[in-house]
Amino acid sequence: MHPRTFVFITLLVLCHLQVGAQVLTNALPPDEAGGTAQNAAQTTVQETSLPDDPGQEALPLAQPEAVPPSGVPFRAEAGNQRWVGHVWTGTEGVVFYYRDYVLRADKVTFNQATSELEAEGHLQMTGGPQDVFLTATRGDMQLNMHTARFYQVNGTQGIRTAGRTIQTIAAI
Repeated sequence: MHPRTFVFITLLVLCHLQVGAQVLTNALPPDEAGGTAQNAAQTTVQETSLPDDPGQEALPLAQPEAVPPSGVPFRAEAGNQRWVGHVWTGTEGVVFYYRDYVLRADKVTFNQATSELEAEGHLQMTGGPQDVFLTATRGDMQLNMHTARFYQVNGTQGIRTAGRTIQTIAAI
């Protein structure tokens, strides 16, 4: 055995953390030998105020949350809009709001049943947790899967145009 290996193993054995059981203590201080009548009266009041039945304790009751609405929540503005079944089509200066993202394009087709979105012409997407700013000629997105594919894209990520600036900067 090499001397450095011996020294390393010896130091490791001597310096490792000693794992032991946790010590439990009584939360109440010990009774004083020369206690006064006031301390005795205070102790009896504390003992009587504690409930005997665990069901009498004041525990918060859990309230179930409401079921989220089905579908993908979105808001859209456009010069021309129309619904055909579950498909929304907007043209002429479309602004599509989804969560923290804002999508602007000349034409947007959104299928609410499958949450697929297709955008064409001067596409611009901004926002999100990473402060995305990108421009593209067209894009296909699946909002329920949080995936997208953009074509002829240019943009940045991590640069906040208003408010506090994020430190990381990356080109997309």
